Amino acid sequence: MNEVEKKLSAYRAQKESLYFKFKTNLNLLFSAKKKEDEDTPLSITQPLIAEENIINNIRRPSVTSDKSINSDLASLNDFNEMDDTNCLNCCSYMDWFYYSLWFILWATIYLIFIKIQFGTVYLIGSLLIGIYYNTRTEPKKAGEISAYSVFNKDCKSIDGTLKAEQFEREIRYGPAMVR
Repeated sequence: MNEVEKKLSAYRAQKESLYFKFKTNLNLLFSAKKKEDEDTPLSITQPLIAEENIINNIRRPSVTSDKSINSDLASLNDFNEMDDTNCLNCCSYMDWFYYSLWFILWATIYLIFIKIQFGTVYLIGSLLIGIYYNTRTEPKKAGEISAYSVFNKDCKSIDGTLKAEQFEREIRYGPAMVR
């Protein structure tokens, strides 16, 4: 790996750690605001100080060593590997805000296309683009079982799959005898 690639990877790691810190601080800010609203009367100074700290961290990113960048990256990877089943509230307020802005933009463009009588074309194109972006293109994770048994180790099928052997046993002995 040459020097340019090293500098690029260090720059990317620093940006990822800054993004992770910003998102964590933002989530803490929203949770503190929510807790503060529930527990005490309105206090303006604490959220303003927290917002000021977040803005200062964005404007003046601290220069960190490779060791702290690597530790930040490791914690970011651990965060990304967190399973969605372990998370009860997977979408933050910022995510909902982001998605609502995209929906408003889509709806505005849709209304424009309806006005010029191409609403159906826009809707079908949007659906095709949505289908494309909601299909997984990355390789499967280690140990993940495929829905198609021929791709699994020892051609093991997933639970709930109707196999020819099971169907044959149901025909011969009845469904109550099959487990």
